[in-house]
Amino acid sequence: MRRCGWLVLAWVAHAAASECGLYIAKSSAKPLKKGSTGVRLGMYAGKKIVRGDAVAPPELAIQVLSFEAHHTRLGANHTSSPPPKRLARGIAQVEDMFWVPSSTGGQFEEGVFGKDGGTTEADVWNTNPSVTAIPGSGALSNQHVGSVLAVWKEEYCHMRVPQEPQLPKQPHAGRGAYTNYYNLTALATMDIEPGMEILLDFGDHTDPWLYDPPHPETEDEETQGPLHLMDYKKLDQVVENMFQFFDKYKEELTPDAKTAMYDFLVKDVLEAAAGHKAEFVKKALPKDADDLHLVKKAGGTLLYNVPDLKRDLSWLRENGQCMDGLEAKPSTIPEAGRGAFATHDFSKDEFVAPMPLLQIADREILNMRNLVVDKENYVLGYVNETVVTHQLLLNYCFGHPNSTVLLFPLSSVTNFINHASGDKANVKIIWSKAPWLQQEEVDKWKQGNPLYTFDVRLHQSIGLGFDVIATRNIAQGDEIFIDYGDDWVQAWEDHVQQWRTKYKDLEEWPARAVDINANFVDKPFDTPEDKPTYPDHVQTFCYLEEMQVPMGQPRRRTILDKETGKEQEVDIYLYKKETVAAWEGDQLRPCQVLERKETKDAFFYNYTVLVMDAMDVEGKHVSIEVPHKSIRFYDRSFLSDQSDKSIPSFRYPMRIPDPLLPEAWKNLETKADFIKKMNTHFTKKEMDKDDVEDKNHTNDVKDKNHTDNNDDDSEDD
Repeated sequence: MRRCGWLVLAWVAHAAASECGLYIAKSSAKPLKKGSTGVRLGMYAGKKIVRGDAVAPPELAIQVLSFEAHHTRLGANHTSSPPPKRLARGIAQVEDMFWVPSSTGGQFEEGVFGKDGGTTEADVWNTNPSVTAIPGSGALSNQHVGSVLAVWKEEYCHMRVPQEPQLPKQPHAGRGAYTNYYNLTALATMDIEPGMEILLDFGDHTDPWLYDPPHPETEDEETQGPLHLMDYKKLDQVVENMFQFFDKYKEELTPDAKTAMYDFLVKDVLEAAAGHKAEFVKKALPKDADDLHLVKKAGGTLLYNVPDLKRDLSWLRENGQCMDGLEAKPSTIPEAGRGAFATHDFSKDEFVAPMPLLQIADREILNMRNLVVDKENYVLGYVNETVVTHQLLLNYCFGHPNSTVLLFPLSSVTNFINHASGDKANVKIIWSKAPWLQQEEVDKWKQGNPLYTFDVRLHQSIGLGFDVIATRNIAQGDEIFIDYGDDWVQAWEDHVQQWRTKYKDLEEWPARAVDINANFVDKPFDTPEDKPTYPDHVQTFCYLEEMQVPMGQPRRRTILDKETGKEQEVDIYLYKKETVAAWEGDQLRPCQVLERKETKDAFFYNYTVLVMDAMDVEGKHVSIEVPHKSIRFYDRSFLSDQSDKSIPSFRYPMRIPDPLLPEAWKNLETKADFIKKMNTHFTKKEMDKDDVEDKNHTNDVKDKNHTDNNDDDSEDD
């Protein structure tokens, strides 16, 4: 965490200087699918960002739990009904913008592991994954297979310290009302020059066609795709060699000979060497040898082909919005978690921060029910329609009591802005007229019933935005507050009263995993001989990347299986020390400490642990030489403050001020009638198709990853 602290301080100093350090503007990536009225935004560096530094403030992460399952009805005789089409599209829209939860450790919130690491119903829960909302870098950065300028440093989220160290065991009404996932930070993989669009590594979920259309003759799925980073680097060297060659023999080569030589090098030599990427190589190079200097002038073949990856700062000032005016740290309000603070002074009526918005047409998609598992058909869903709570995402959205609409801010740090009533608030929101918005389309978003208008404007669209405006002078370091609305205040007061009634006799709240981890930074984990007394609601996990034990050393070991009470022989693996700095979510495995020994290195202790395979109880094995830092506590499934439904956690959106709410959005009272009316306009063919889809639903839920699914939007109601 010490390194992360320095990065945050560096970011604040970076943001406090006069020139904006981070802009949002229209991305250099290809436009959204034809017919979409939204825009694809990108983040751009306003100043040089040094390799290894944070490209943006650390972000929070909000887990959206078993999203689709809360709208899947289980019927008699093991039948099930998927979410209605109107909700399914809204769910898909949200999922398309979000990430898999492993980057934050959120995959353990619901039903993955039993008390001893077993997987009682894990196979069912794992086919109904959660998704994670990550605003800022997670929502506004783009990808390009030819250039990765930033990567998530997941360690900073996994190794986070408590945001309320003074309240680790105090019962308070804010429990479960805000996310406990934060400090997710994107770091620069190389020096990023001012004006460059910040392209994030999306890992396995990178869209290879975000900038280049697929070649129709390319059929091999394993090799298809446009040029990658190493391809561009090789081409840069090729261009440099050709440039020097033609410069060296410029006196000897006639124009025709130069053209013939260049054509031979490109069409015969390079195309033969490039294989399935020949068409992309040919496209990436100038058509004429005399234009090779333009590639060098642009800064390489990548920028030559996608010049908008780097914008002039004057263009960003005119067409973008500055996004470095806020930073996150523990709020000055007790029990409120983290807050947003000004990185520099603001004058009254001055622009403070942008809020591009994810539009949710129907808040119903955030309803949560008691889920059950149909073990025969491996389906997760509900039987009782009663809504027991709502997704935590609701607390981070703007809404209105008279509307189905929810608006989720996608910008950096603005989700940390806390509430203050009336004159105590120092900012307000107004509808944005940012240059990146298509103003002629904004009115269309506002003029129709959102249950229809939002849907036909296709997924992945950012068509609306708020601007955060100072209502009085704000000094650097001041916490930023906005008025959430009178109805929010009343809902909060009612919740506090309910909380006090339920927990009036409770003196101490069970310490959560993030609090317990803070006590084990340099304190050893217990072995069975120590008779561990860890709370029942947490369990240990290990970040593991392993290798075979060297020849000559034992490769099998006998252990006592707690589940059967019998001895069992298991394999032994060796922890790969060279990967110790990774600590990524997909490396996490439930584990139990068996033995401990002190070391002289920075990890204090090494451990021998019993590892329970995530999907197979019989896949247990022993891992040796596991460093202290690679072991962490996590709350057991269903027992964190967020996912424990026995806790009456607060759920209520911030209010869209009455003057800002379009008249057409006041649709809550007429929702049922409108849906019925809209359904009558379906053609019989569409209705029949929907019926067939519903009856033949196989419940094979895809793993929803952060990727573009615009090709799924071909049908509109």
